[in-house]
Amino acid sequence: DAVAEAAGKSAEDLIARNPATGAELARIAPTPPEEVAAIVASAREAQIGWAAKPWSGRRRPIERLRSLIARDADAWAAALRDEIGKPIGEAAGEVVTTLDSLRWTIRNAGRALADERIGRGWQRLMLVPPARLRWRPLG
Repeated sequence: DAVAEAAGKSAEDLIARNPATGAELARIAPTPPEEVAAIVASAREAQIGWAAKPWSGRRRPIERLRSLIARDADAWAAALRDEIGKPIGEAAGEVVTTLDSLRWTIRNAGRALADERIGRGWQRLMLVPPARLRWRPLG
């Protein structure tokens, strides 16, 4: 399409539209298939680094994310409204729920993710020694 090319946009771009109005929100260039493997490999490397961090090292980025979402809460709600077609009240509720989940994680994840000693209880009957339950971050 000559108009799209002239505007610096490919005719193959993916077009994000507001489902309520049909208005174009953005054009996104598709990822070429030959680049997908490298992107996935990079994400896997990042996950390994994230999993290796103690909770204190993972907490700071989550706090930063919560701070950024809280700072721009109205813009996030408007983006949800436009991209998904939700009424603004529901979209704002999604943002508040996300902030609440992040706040819970920041306050409680250290305890929730701590190793848990599994007592001998029924294990004694099966001659199984005591064990620990250990949580491993996967993403």
